[in-house]
Amino acid sequence: MGAYQQASLEREAKRQGWTGMGHRLDNDLLGSTANLQPCPMTPSVRATSGGDPLARQRLEVGCPQGAPGWPVTVLSTPRLLLPMLVTTTVVARGQTLAATQLKLEPFELGKARQGFFQDPAAVAGMTAKRRIRANQLVTPALLSSALMVKRGQKVKIQASHEGIVAATAGEALADGREGEVIRVKNLSSQKSIDAKVIGDALVSSTFD
Repeated sequence: MGAYQQASLEREAKRQGWTGMGHRLDNDLLGSTANLQPCPMTPSVRATSGGDPLARQRLEVGCPQGAPGWPVTVLSTPRLLLPMLVTTTVVARGQTLAATQLKLEPFELGKARQGFFQDPAAVAGMTAKRRIRANQLVTPALLSSALMVKRGQKVKIQASHEGIVAATAGEALADGREGEVIRVKNLSSQKSIDAKVIGDALVSSTFD
């Protein structure tokens, strides 16, 4: 039975892109085992409830040779442990996270309902939306994407109109993350315009 569920969990981990998974199974046998005889072969296992391998499952465990007392029904609840990123220090609100402030710790998946990260490269450079305690699980809700443009930085303003693309130099008048619209000064015309952040030191505008 354990091998059956382990295979299901490993397939799910591969589908989700999780690494380093560990697990345990909490199994509860339903009904009496008073008439259960030893099975001379490896028992068969069949899920009789939903197909989600991460949820509690109702399993029918049978003996291929039909020994007395078989099949039996088992309720099995998986408990998954995954290495997840936690902070090594207190991170102040507005502070940019560095890789040295992160470490991987085993954490139960069922307790990470707000999401989690496994790759430090996906988190380093992001900004804390609020104070994060030391050894706290890092979740997407705690972070803002990294700044791609900083106030006062020289930027490239890319503009397009009817398939024509042009570029000019500008200066950011505000910080900006990918997808945000900020004010930018066109250094050629000295006019301020709204522009969308589309990359590092790169913003996009359109001709009026």
